[in-house]
Amino acid sequence: ALEFAREDAALELLEAGANPCDPFLGDTGALALAARGGLVRFARAYIDGGHACSTASYWGTPLHFAAQYGHVEVAKL
Repeated sequence: ALEFAREDAALELLEAGANPCDPFLGDTGALALAARGGLVRFARAYIDGGHACSTASYWGTPLHFAAQYGHVEVAKL
């Protein structure tokens, strides 16, 4: 859901107990995908939920993605 910026679907999955640290996401990570897509509600739910998976990857951090794609609200989180 995150790779296609489907925020409502991603939030439903997160609220249903889906693991945002699932290795299926590859080395990008859920927070980085949310930052790239400007998904403020998902990023806030991820942070507020206390998820502690690695957020840095070869491609950068969620802050890098938010800045690169111009998503200021995500970067402020």
